[in-house]
Formats: sequence, structure tokens, C-alpha cells
Amino acid sequence: MVRAGRIQEVSQYCESDVLNTYRLWLIYELFRATIIPDQHKFSETQAREFIETRKSENRHLLEAIGLGTEDASSSKGQPPAGGGEPGSGSDSGQESQSHHSSACA
Repeated sequence: MVRAGRIQEVSQYCESDVLNTYRLWLIYELFRATIIPDQHKFSETQAREFIETRKSENRHLLEAIGLGTEDASSSKGQPPAGGGEPGSGSDSGQESQSHHSSACA
């Protein structure tokens, strides 16, 4: 992708990957019982608020937190589809994985 000059796509992939890895690590820590559900929720909220307030121009990050391409201000304070909790049935991680896989091809 870099050789093809698609630097913006590589940058977006890396930013999304960092966010998804952080969120996966939070779930891992929750399952290990090193954090409690309230701490997990707090950390997810902090990440979401950071993206909404400081990175709202990065649509790929808004999509990663479940806001899609709609106006971020209309969904403030709303959890992502499925609640974003482990075992909630949210498939946003699957969507992100398939997006990342296609970016690497």
C-alpha cells in the first residue's frame, strides 16, 4: 500500500488498529479480573470521548467506536451497537477485522 502511494489508508489502518488493540486489551484485563466492569466502562467512555472531541474529523475512528458516518454530536453519550461489552453480540470487531484484512491485501 505504501509503494502504491496510499499513505492515508495506511495511516487510517494504523490508527484504527491501535484503537482496536487498546479495546481488546481492556477486555483481556476485564477477563483477567485486573479491572472491574466499571473501570472497563470508564476506559471505553474516555476513549470514545477523546475521539468525539479531538478526532471527530477521522471518520474511520468514529466508525470504530460505533458512530459510523453520522454526525458524532447526534450520538453523544450513546453506547455503540451491542453496548460494547464482552459477550454483548456486537459484531463491530468483526467488521473492523474484515476491513483491516482487505487493507493489507
